[in-house]
Amino acid sequence: MTRRFTLKSWERLKKEDDFQRVFAARYQASNRDLSVYGCPNGLSYSRLGIAVGKRWGKSHVRNRLKRILREAYRLSKPSLPKGLDLVLVPRRAPLRLQNLLESLPHLARVVLAKCCKAPSPHVTRELGQGPSRQAPTTPEQANK
Repeated sequence: MTRRFTLKSWERLKKEDDFQRVFAARYQASNRDLSVYGCPNGLSYSRLGIAVGKRWGKSHVRNRLKRILREAYRLSKPSLPKGLDLVLVPRRAPLRLQNLLESLPHLARVVLAKCCKAPSPHVTRELGQGPSRQAPTTPEQANK
């Protein structure tokens, strides 16, 4: 039996404050199709947010883009780093699922490397953490 990689409701960013925190952290990686913003969330799992502005067209076009991005995240979930809040922003249309499946794990790892290299004062100030506290990068670290 194959394993289903479902997207649970608690794995989604829903509140505007969460999106603002991710954008304020300024950890970003991009390619020609996609921009990925991220910041540590202090949890043992990653969460997804999708930002598709009205410049992309009518609602049916924006919804299609969001469905493709959600599916790429859902299928890439096992290869994505844990402990990050990720916001995906499309840069050009049409998006191809195969391209996203190849680039999303790489871009998420780049964001994680930037997060671990130098903690952002915006994130630590809002979370009330000192600069030494970072989100776990592996399940073993999350259990400590």
